[in-house]
This record gives sequence, C-alpha cells and structure tokens, in this order.
Amino acid sequence: MSKDIKCVADVPRHHGAVRGGRASSTGSADADFVEALPRNPSGKVLRRELRAPFWEGRERNIG
Repeated sequence: MSKDIKCVADVPRHHGAVRGGRASSTGSADADFVEALPRNPSGKVLRRELRAPFWEGRERNIG
C-alpha cells in the first residue's frame, strides 16, 4: 500500500490522481485493498485470483 495514504479517508483524494485525465466512465467505481497480491512461483501477479471475489455469485464473468 502506498505510504502517501494514511487512512481510508485519504483514498478518495488519491483516487482522482490514479484516474488521471480520463473520463469518469472509464474509471472504476471503487477500490479494494489487499495486504498482499497473489503471485505464482515466478513472481507474476495472479489477476484471475484477484478478480474471483468480484465474480462470485454472478452468472457469467469477463476475462
């Protein structure tokens, strides 16, 4: 986690900086923070495992 963010209240302030100059429709609606990213033995982030909780209970998923 970034050392610039002191608490959850600071997240909305930093969210605009993450989105940059993109339109609001291209940004995410929220952000979920995890203690550690799931990685495979070679060190690559397992993105499918990061997305899995979001897709639980849904009929179909993307990606």
